[in-house]
Amino acid sequence: MILRKFTVVATTTLAVTMGIAALLPSPVAGKTAPKPASSNVKLIATGKKIIVTRCIKCHGTNLEGKPKRVPPLTAKGPVRHYTQATFERLMAKSVDKENKPIEAPMSRIHLSKADSDAVWAYLKTVK
Repeated sequence: MILRKFTVVATTTLAVTMGIAALLPSPVAGKTAPKPASSNVKLIATGKKIIVTRCIKCHGTNLEGKPKRVPPLTAKGPVRHYTQATFERLMAKSVDKENKPIEAPMSRIHLSKADSDAVWAYLKTVK
């Protein structure tokens, strides 16, 4: 008798809960969350192309840098301390995040805003 009452109560609770859940909007009701700008596949591909053609010679094929000479461009490197705006300034005007001039050969790198945005997007995918 007690088991039967428990079963009825449990079944009723489950049915009510499922009925309410059916009324709530589904988080995946045919829609996905909007992708952030840096997930733009074309932008990331452009950034990778720029990195391959202009950066790996000094920063290394895995962007690991060279100790005491060239910083890594990985997520553990100094780029993690930059915002997109300060990174853009670095790429366009050859100044660091404190607005100090950087040394050659980086001082010869001058990227457009579009190219800087692409490189930034790609670097955000590098671990």
